[in-house]
Amino acid sequence: MNKKKKAELRRLAELVYERELGHWLAQLDHYFGRWRRGEIPASELSEHIHEYHQGPARYVWSQHVRLKHPDQRVAWGLAQGVLDETEIDPELLELVQESAEVFRELSSE
Repeated sequence: MNKKKKAELRRLAELVYERELGHWLAQLDHYFGRWRRGEIPASELSEHIHEYHQGPARYVWSQHVRLKHPDQRVAWGLAQGVLDETEIDPELLELVQESAEVFRELSSE
């Protein structure tokens, strides 16, 4: 695989991480909005922050650490619906398609 394809895999892997984290941060942001509007106390917001840190933030980080190679992280993102096939170069899609299917099967168990 040439340097350009490797760089594209790294870019896509980073995009998966950013999108996954962004999804959970958007949910956390909802609680910040409620706190700013006076709908919940600071203590409840703090609890949501703690839950985010102990749950989703840790899970997303551990997934991306566990999947060491960018092609694995891209396959994971494809399987989870974080990436769409149309966002991936056809040659790279062919490379990650089989792994993505394995991740889909594991997720459905």
